[in-house]
Amino acid sequence: MQFMRATADDHDEIFALYALCKQCEGCTWDEYYPGEGNFREDIAHRALYVLKSRGKIVAAMSGGFPCEMQEFAMWDACRKSAEIARVAVHPDYQGKGLGGKIMRLTLAALCGKGHDGVRLTVSPGNAAARHLYEKSGFAYRGFARRYGQIWLCMERKLQAASLYERKPHV
Repeated sequence: MQFMRATADDHDEIFALYALCKQCEGCTWDEYYPGEGNFREDIAHRALYVLKSRGKIVAAMSGGFPCEMQEFAMWDACRKSAEIARVAVHPDYQGKGLGGKIMRLTLAALCGKGHDGVRLTVSPGNAAARHLYEKSGFAYRGFARRYGQIWLCMERKLQAASLYERKPHV
């Protein structure tokens, strides 16, 4: 497996992955999200990471923007927090630890950029994503209503030494 930052050349492959994930149970993505604007912004900010197996993208994750739900009071105080979003693992590779792997590597990259906390939102109905986030050390902070839905808000503090506590192999 190769972990790397995505490039504009990965566009078609990433959108094919997003399309497959939209069919997975619990996924709240629709025909508009994730969209071209999300992709362009992720690429411009160097905030889209991928895992490749035999040259093919099998997982993707956006990480690095300030949390779009920053204004909610439930968050712990972090000096420089980032948001994790658009987590996608190819359905053929789900349940094989790739979500945890891309999460660990992305968290390490964010810590290396000086972030001290990571926040995300997840649909209450997306059991697989909630399991990944809990296993990755995220804690529930509350819920929020946004985009016509209720979201669970989760957060994790980042410290370089703690990023590999759960599973030392990367």
